Amino acid sequence: MHYLLFVFSLLCCSVIVKTVIVRTEHGSISGTEFKTSQGKLVNAFLGIPYAKPPVNELRFKEPQLIDNWTGVRSGQNFSSKCIQFIYYADDGNNIEGDEDCLYLNIFTPSASSDSKLEVVFYIHGGAYMFGSSDSFTPYFILDNLDIVFVTFNYRLGPFGFLSTEDEVVPGNNGMKDQVLALKWVRKNIKRFGGDKNKITIAGHSAGGSSVHLHYLSPLSKRLFHQGISVSGSALCPWVLAENSRAKSQLLADSVGCPTDNSNSLVDCLRSKPAKSLLLKTEELFMPWHFNPFSPFGPVVEKNSSEAFLDKDPYELLKEGNIKDAPWLTSMTTEEGLYPASTFLKNNKLMKELDENWNKIAPHLLDYNNTVAKELQDEISDKIKKFYFGNKNISTAQTAELVRMLSDRLFAADIEKAARLHASVTSSPVYFYSFSYRGTYSAGNFFCNCNDNWGASHGDDLLYLLTTGYGSYSIDTEEDKEMVDTMVNIWISFIQSGFPTASPEAVWIPVAPDAEEDGNLNFLQISSSKDIKPSSSLDLGNRKFWDHLHLGELRKGDEKRKHADEL
Repeated sequence: MHYLLFVFSLLCCSVIVKTVIVRTEHGSISGTEFKTSQGKLVNAFLGIPYAKPPVNELRFKEPQLIDNWTGVRSGQNFSSKCIQFIYYADDGNNIEGDEDCLYLNIFTPSASSDSKLEVVFYIHGGAYMFGSSDSFTPYFILDNLDIVFVTFNYRLGPFGFLSTEDEVVPGNNGMKDQVLALKWVRKNIKRFGGDKNKITIAGHSAGGSSVHLHYLSPLSKRLFHQGISVSGSALCPWVLAENSRAKSQLLADSVGCPTDNSNSLVDCLRSKPAKSLLLKTEELFMPWHFNPFSPFGPVVEKNSSEAFLDKDPYELLKEGNIKDAPWLTSMTTEEGLYPASTFLKNNKLMKELDENWNKIAPHLLDYNNTVAKELQDEISDKIKKFYFGNKNISTAQTAELVRMLSDRLFAADIEKAARLHASVTSSPVYFYSFSYRGTYSAGNFFCNCNDNWGASHGDDLLYLLTTGYGSYSIDTEEDKEMVDTMVNIWISFIQSGFPTASPEAVWIPVAPDAEEDGNLNFLQISSSKDIKPSSSLDLGNRKFWDHLHLGELRKGDEKRKHADEL
């Protein structure tokens, strides 16, 4: 109970009222009724299993539905995080979590099948490599709207996304965890007061790209009502993992496993300690300061009758093979503060980046596996010239560095996804750009500093959810007003599919003809008092990055010619 009280202390000193029991299809779960600081009664059911523990022979296999249990299971503590590497650890203890981690949490004002409340199914971010459900609690939203809010864990890194590119391990087990959790929610959510036909899936970063992938997947299109992708799309360069079989073989070889046969390779990897595999992942696939930050992630599956993703997301979008439902997507103006803020204050790393630019850039900007080796220097030189001119890379060029990372890793492809998505669906696509820098910033958490570099990746979440980005409180009037603004956006979209930021700001959807060169309509959120419709031909230097063909460039004169057009 101490841990639960700690969690609810994050919810502004909530008061525990009583224990509540709900019967699910698999067994009974006891939650806790608590009163928020605003006097709202909310029930929390934590650590509910939705799949069998993916351990031993189930490691690297698709998730299996949980067995029924007898008696009343305690739902008063969060489960373990999925095992992951802690890149910001400074005490040498850089592994946390457990393989037995497939659990979900439900927050609801009404543990009753008589209610039919809207449901939010929230997918945490973390580059498909880290993060957990216990980092996000829906205090601000629940205090303003009666909804059912679900968070959950899914497998990460090689445990969730290893692929041998054949029928042995097709891949996407972490995404299939998400699908199974969503199916569990649809079957059981009425018992917690929710309506299975009113499920809004939402997520940030890798969670945002996951939401977009669910619009494309044959396994999940019919399992939700609409979606919210915060700072992530299916087209971001770090989403799809490349060379997955080669990575599996390299990982196997590093721990003494055979590599010539997929069955033998995987059987041997199942016998190895999870911590050893995770440490090898960082050593082998993240060569510069944990970059590229997503070496394992979703893949286009081969030889799988139950593929989560059977074609490249770009192909599926071009074909219009997507769920036709409202979609809200977004970006912050300084997205690139992740990962920039993790090394901006480190003079040694900044010097390394400048002196070894051509070696580091393909990993930092995620084209080490998509551009032929003999062409990488050429591409890296073009990028450096475009953003830095003839200047050296240093803290004096912080704005340029953050802009480059923002454009490449987030903005250009979030914008491209919104344009393309809007062109092939009859449902509206809404887009906002968030530039408000409040008292605190997620960027400060990543750098352990107080610098004001603008609106970081993750900053809009500070006004929607209680997050794991360090200790903070919403105590200034301006920040409180931003909470009202962001909560109103989510609430209006959840209820109607049409987001509203303020009565004065008219939010124009992305136009269906904006796919190529038209203006992209979006809402600019600069403060709670400065919200206005805007439009842009190119938010993230999209044309520059498109002409580099970083996802297509291979050996050959024709591809080289395209790169030389710049």
